[in-house]
Amino acid sequence: MTSKEKDLEKENKKKEGKGKKNIWLTAGSIFILVLSAVVFILVPSIGGFSSGQDYPVAGTYNGKKIEYGYGTDYLAAVQKYAQYYQQQAQAQGVSLSQFDYYSIFQGAFNSVVLDMMYTDYVNDSGYVPAENAIKREMIQYFTDENGNYSAKAFREATETYKKSLRESIIKANISNRFVEDYFGLDTNYIANTVYGLKTPNNEGKFFIDLTNRTRSFEMVSFSKTNYPDDKAIDYANANADLFKKYSFSAITATEESELKNIKNQLDKNEIVFDDAAMTLSSKAYCDDNGKVTSKYAYQFKNILTSDEDFTKVTSLAVGSISDVTKTATGYIILRCDEAPSVSDFSDEETLDVVKNYIRYNEQGLVDDYFTGIAQDFATNAATIGFDEAAAAAGIEKKELPEFAINYGNNNFLGTLPFSNFPELSGAETSEAFFRMAFSLKPNEISSPITVGDNIIILKLLNETINEEETGDSDYQYYEYYVRNFVTEGFEQVMMSNGDITNNVLDLWAQML
Repeated sequence: MTSKEKDLEKENKKKEGKGKKNIWLTAGSIFILVLSAVVFILVPSIGGFSSGQDYPVAGTYNGKKIEYGYGTDYLAAVQKYAQYYQQQAQAQGVSLSQFDYYSIFQGAFNSVVLDMMYTDYVNDSGYVPAENAIKREMIQYFTDENGNYSAKAFREATETYKKSLRESIIKANISNRFVEDYFGLDTNYIANTVYGLKTPNNEGKFFIDLTNRTRSFEMVSFSKTNYPDDKAIDYANANADLFKKYSFSAITATEESELKNIKNQLDKNEIVFDDAAMTLSSKAYCDDNGKVTSKYAYQFKNILTSDEDFTKVTSLAVGSISDVTKTATGYIILRCDEAPSVSDFSDEETLDVVKNYIRYNEQGLVDDYFTGIAQDFATNAATIGFDEAAAAAGIEKKELPEFAINYGNNNFLGTLPFSNFPELSGAETSEAFFRMAFSLKPNEISSPITVGDNIIILKLLNETINEEETGDSDYQYYEYYVRNFVTEGFEQVMMSNGDITNNVLDLWAQML
């Protein structure tokens, strides 16, 4: 682990002691510079690696192979990832899983590719590491028992070792130059704020202040998936034409000319419609026998491109065949197999069709209905009490543990406690939910809040405000978080480069 990583680990532990959230580091941000660190460790026996064994190439970047073999950067990266993962597993008292080993190989691959990219970009700029910078890095590897530079240790080291060390430091310096220029200096010699990514103190204070105010709530919810049958039947009766049933067979194709030729053969009785529907059709909108699967009027309308065509086709006599007609995806010839029929809304299957139509096409009706019920509950709760209103309505009251304003469930602000509340699915990205929740006064009951498929009513239960003064270390903690968050996104973009081929899965499979 580099000195920077050790400092970061100490900072995290310090934060944990103060009750702050752990900083979340991506694999790429942890190891983005680890590949370049000069650490000499033994080859771990992952998957029984042997020098005489051939493995698939892990991938390529810009035509350059990334191989798993002695002396390669990829093997060195795998070693370091394995060492890190093993340390973490030992600390947690667990064993590494096969997925962990795959993560080791994939993370190492990413770090090697990024290192190659950064090196190419810096080399293209003409940058050459300063001699003093190289020396400053080298002296760290020749120290006495007190950690001070030792001329004796330097003299006793072999020339081969010193040459290899120097080459590694130069290589690391070139790759690190790109990262530091973009994201800030990553050493202890100069403050991070000299250049690269900047984080204003006011921005850090804003986010830190968000974590200092948390609230808990009582909650009831009304699921919009339970729209009453009688309401659905009322809608169906008022819009019966939407659910009229039709029975058609069809011949389809993407090209109009193809269907015109088939229509000409049908008109001359050179082919039979059923045979053509089974053998000459692309079977769009149809089953294997050529039967149109959309039987309700509202479904059938979606196949055709105009109301005029819909009227013509649905007016066909039984056994009649339509002209070539345009569809949303091509062209169609239809044959009317049965006269249209009126749907029976007392039939459970048909009623489900109606409710599904309302759900996707008339959501406003559902929203209005359940919002009205939720508003009635809120009014009643304000009069007789939240618990009493829930009991009277026969619904369950739940308690939400304290959480901060955390739009998007940002890890820096702590994990929202919504995982055990399915009715809050989507609340983490609902501005209306957070605005309402954090504007309520003590014991105040909210107006209805739409969250996904549910209407929510909240009552403020408790508010906790942390008045502990924010210190410099808190801002540094936030800067670490922002740096790693931005680095993660940057790495994802870089790894989408079309010059990269990734065969890590094949390699990993042979390591099992």
